[in-house]
Amino acid sequence: MAPERASDRLRPRRLLAIARRLAAEAASQSDPDACLRLLRAGLLRLGFRRAGIWLIEPHDPSLLRGTWGTDWDGREVDEHDLVLPVGQFIGSREIIAGQQVVLRRLERPPGRAVPAHGARPVVDTTAPPNNACVALRADGQILGIISVDMLPSADPIDPRQVEALTFLADQVAVIIARYRAVSALNEALVRLAVERAEAARQAAEAAALRALDRLKSEFLATVSHELRTPLAVIYGYAQLMAARGERFTPEQIRQIGEQIVRSARVLIRLVDDLLDLGRLERRTLVVQPAWTDLTPVLQRVVADERFRPLAGRLQVDLPPALPAFADADRLRQVVERLLENALRYAPEGPVCLRAGQEPEGVWIEVADAGPGIPPDEQPRVWEKFYRGAAAAGQPGLGLGLTMARALVEAHGGTIDLQSAPGQGTRVRVVLPLPPLVGAPARVNG
Repeated sequence: MAPERASDRLRPRRLLAIARRLAAEAASQSDPDACLRLLRAGLLRLGFRRAGIWLIEPHDPSLLRGTWGTDWDGREVDEHDLVLPVGQFIGSREIIAGQQVVLRRLERPPGRAVPAHGARPVVDTTAPPNNACVALRADGQILGIISVDMLPSADPIDPRQVEALTFLADQVAVIIARYRAVSALNEALVRLAVERAEAARQAAEAAALRALDRLKSEFLATVSHELRTPLAVIYGYAQLMAARGERFTPEQIRQIGEQIVRSARVLIRLVDDLLDLGRLERRTLVVQPAWTDLTPVLQRVVADERFRPLAGRLQVDLPPALPAFADADRLRQVVERLLENALRYAPEGPVCLRAGQEPEGVWIEVADAGPGIPPDEQPRVWEKFYRGAAAAGQPGLGLGLTMARALVEAHGGTIDLQSAPGQGTRVRVVLPLPPLVGAPARVNG
């Protein structure tokens, strides 16, 4: 096949056909960068030696940013890092003024390390142009500039090349405008999503703060009420003793003293609960397990004077000995809370305290025959300050089961609740056998 002649390569119809194919190929690209890279390579098919595409910065129209260009040897160059003020780009002033094509004569400056975009205009304006700058303009808006030349040769640009280049620039400008419109839409959607997320976050924070304020108010009201009752008893008896103490018999004084001691113990318990809650929130509540016999520990709990008046309702089933790796004081707190809840919310019927050992570890169980807990309340009984419908009018802060669960889990154990309306409630604690004896366990709030 005979080589293609230059005159064939520069036929107007052939050049326009190449330009149309390039425009179609560019339009099929899903990535704007791939589109510009294809365009740079395609410009060389129109007979130009070098080509570069520069785009106006979307967020700063005073700057031009490079995309893909050609070095002095015709190789592809990535020029995305190049940013120039629009006024410093050759031909930009005329294009901004409304001119579509600017033709000039350029030359390569002397020296070896000349950047690809470093060509300079020739002073002799009568020489035929070898450079063309064409505006990328869509809807009257300048989007960028295509710059092509014949360097390093001295060949001039043919008018037919300029015609094909102008056609191609018009088509590509529409494509770039479409890409930018899609990008702007995506940015707007992202901003809208971020704004909505921020609004939702602020609304959630406001709702959380309102809920926190409500909880704080409820907490203060509950604590005030719980403190007021024993304080009123202590204060009342103290006033009575101060005013009429000499009139009381020794037996009456003993009974008054018991009432004062009982109320003082309620106050101490409330303060201890609040202090433990603070330690739990700060994650400084520590359990120090050691090998101990739980049977006498549980027997002392049942024998406590708080449960003595209700001894007729307590049914105890304990083994002669029950060795376990546990913090005896903390475990005593757990069982006290479970017994108090059972006796308080099951006003009639027996309350059973059982314990034993199984392959998985030691278990302790408190069961009552009370009204039970509604299914919808059962997941919430472990929450701080939660008090179900049955707790109305009953003393307490709603911390018993919360603290019990935290202390049991600090031992590496589990605590489960089973209840059904009218069938009572059973709470089971399981303490695993220790794999290793280590450092004191810290309670996670």
